[in-house]
Amino acid sequence: MTLGTTHSVVSYEGDGATIKFDVTFEFHAATDLEVILVTVASGVERVQTQGFHYQVEGGDGGLGQIRFTDSTQPPASGERVVIRRISSDLQPDDLRDGGALAAEPLERRLDIITARLQELETDVARSLKVAKGSMAPESGLTLNLTGGMGAGLRVADDELGIITATATVPDNVATSPFGETWVGLADEVAGRSNLGLTSAATTALGASGATIPLLNGANTYSGASTFSEDATFNSNLIVGAPFVLQSEILTIDAGGQIAPTKSDICVNNNSGAPTDDLDTIAVSNHPVGAIIELRAATAGQVPTLRHAQGGGNIYLTGNANAVLDDRDKTLWLQRRDAGEHGAGWYEVGRSFSVTYKQWRRVAVLPTTSGTFVQTGIAGAPDMIRLAFLGVSVNALGDIQVLIGDVGAFAVTGKCQVVRFASETSNETPFSGAALNVSNGRETIGAIADGIVELVNGAGHFWQASGNIGDGERFYVMAGTAQLNGPLTSVRIATTSGNFDNGSVTVWAYS
Repeated sequence: MTLGTTHSVVSYEGDGATIKFDVTFEFHAATDLEVILVTVASGVERVQTQGFHYQVEGGDGGLGQIRFTDSTQPPASGERVVIRRISSDLQPDDLRDGGALAAEPLERRLDIITARLQELETDVARSLKVAKGSMAPESGLTLNLTGGMGAGLRVADDELGIITATATVPDNVATSPFGETWVGLADEVAGRSNLGLTSAATTALGASGATIPLLNGANTYSGASTFSEDATFNSNLIVGAPFVLQSEILTIDAGGQIAPTKSDICVNNNSGAPTDDLDTIAVSNHPVGAIIELRAATAGQVPTLRHAQGGGNIYLTGNANAVLDDRDKTLWLQRRDAGEHGAGWYEVGRSFSVTYKQWRRVAVLPTTSGTFVQTGIAGAPDMIRLAFLGVSVNALGDIQVLIGDVGAFAVTGKCQVVRFASETSNETPFSGAALNVSNGRETIGAIADGIVELVNGAGHFWQASGNIGDGERFYVMAGTAQLNGPLTSVRIATTSGNFDNGSVTVWAYS
């Protein structure tokens, strides 16, 4: 046979459907072919495996085809199929002395040798070449690109043979954006400098902003940086100020203040006191938007963060103080330059419940017998509300409201009951019991309905007012009482006779 072509490479563009591609040059065996699938956009090459990715038809000194197997997707649009001939460099034929010289094996061997020369010529033609006038094939020689590059590349003086630019690129030579970064550089030192590297190709020079930053050193980035994987920091992460994601233990000073520089803060009381108040947290070391975490540092020391205390800058949920009486209790605050209370630290979360004050029904006390009914009240309430429903007494007299602490019911104070009716006197003063409600009954068994409210004004000093009606008359009451401690119980009593109807519902606000 003869070789009818001089080329040994052919390529095709994939379309997502075609699976057969012609081999347009002669080859002898399937193993003489190499099939490469190239992603055009990225230039990534994937060598295919004969027998798995594709099958070979033809050859034996002629043309042929390759066919992608059923288990392989047809080359897609944007992919290129490259078929190369790579003949073996081995020579397996053994011609015996004195034997007949057959023409066909000899011609076959000559064909294989010629094919191999064609393949080598193809590879050489696609390679950088030494200038024809060069006399010494050594490191430092000048190379020319076919296509008019001129004296534009230089092999570096090391065993890697790194190529750097030594001249401008002519207009008729296409370069990539990466290649353009080398245009006009004098030598490899300038190239390293362009990368922010020293002549030793390690680190040192560095740069900031729009140029290439150091890989090991201080950098300033002028634009946003995106990390597609986890970022690990083995040292402090500085965010806009000396604010770092680390822990520190701080002690409240004599003015009720701490000055954190980190984000995880454990608080000790001033002089190791069992209780202490924290009113102010310095903002100088944290940027606006920074979040800090606070908890008690030492068992037996209970710091209390006080909401909007005097000149303080701590603002808490529910406008109420937060007591860190357990070392597992954690409070998160965010620095803001504006808010409902102005600039300062605002609560954004906590690991324990917020206690909100609310009304709750304590008891329903039947007033159907006896001279009094009463109930205990827990939680140191701020207000008490009594709802009278159909209350009556089997004798003429008054109904009293008495409040008590852990010691006794209050027996000092004053009260006035105003009766609106055709009475000769419309004001009746009372003394002795703390608070009194008079229904001013003209007849035994008159029904009393209405509301009496008691408010803790200051300390343990209570004030009361109420409106009671019996169907014929309307009564207004007001009074005060002083306790020695928190209110713990309420009693409703008669001044004469027994209760014989109705009930009183007791509500507490705490």
